Amino acid sequence: MAKYLIAYGTTAFVFLVIDLIWLSKVAKQFYQDQLGDILLESPRVPAAIAFYVVYIAGIVFFSLSHPRYARIRSSSHSSTAPCSASSPMPPTT
Repeated sequence: MAKYLIAYGTTAFVFLVIDLIWLSKVAKQFYQDQLGDILLESPRVPAAIAFYVVYIAGIVFFSLSHPRYARIRSSSHSSTAPCSASSPMPPTT
């Protein structure tokens, strides 16, 4: 559980910093030009919070529950043979 909380906090921080820079500096004029009259004067904060909570939870859940990640961190996986499913090339004999 701790790894999910650490991953969520880290992901949220990085995501929000990048999105803040994107929305306030980089794309602000682009959105105003393209969306024009349908762009709200101020954002809907509850909707934005709900979006970020769910979106970041999805990023964390799907990245940490990926089978490849589970196999790497598993101590019971002792095979050193390459997995043919992860290679785009067929195994050579």
